[in-house]
Amino acid sequence: MLFSNTETDKINRIIAEGAKQGLTDTAFFAKEIAQWKKSQQRMEQIIGDAYYLGKHDILQRKRTVIGADGKLQAVENLTNNKVIDNQYAKMVDQKTNYLLGKPITFDCANKTYSALLKKRFDASFQRTMKYIGEVSYQPIGSHTNADTATDGIAVW
Repeated sequence: MLFSNTETDKINRIIAEGAKQGLTDTAFFAKEIAQWKKSQQRMEQIIGDAYYLGKHDILQRKRTVIGADGKLQAVENLTNNKVIDNQYAKMVDQKTNYLLGKPITFDCANKTYSALLKKRFDASFQRTMKYIGEVSYQPIGSHTNADTATDGIAVW
């Protein structure tokens, strides 16, 4: 090796040594997923999922009155109405249906090209697109279990 101590060789050695010490792809994604599961964003996604499914905060409400000592006390002998009107789920479904409810249509001068497009973007493709739309307008990860969810993570 005539030119073994060039700057390029030194840089390449530094990169190679650093790559040996770095995280593997699996370890990197495991670390990212662990951080995401503890994040505030994930907690908000779980709350959003609960709201979409109709598990609202009002279900935990207790009817209270001010007691003789001036503190709030739960009252069991009065009605405790808990009305749920899930407008959030209705809006998510409405937006999905508005954007993806009608089939894709093609209008072009080249009939052969139009036929190929129709064959490629068939009913199966449109069902897939509607499913993706339903999932994307719901809170991210709402179609998964909160303890085991790994999708919905963006890693750049």
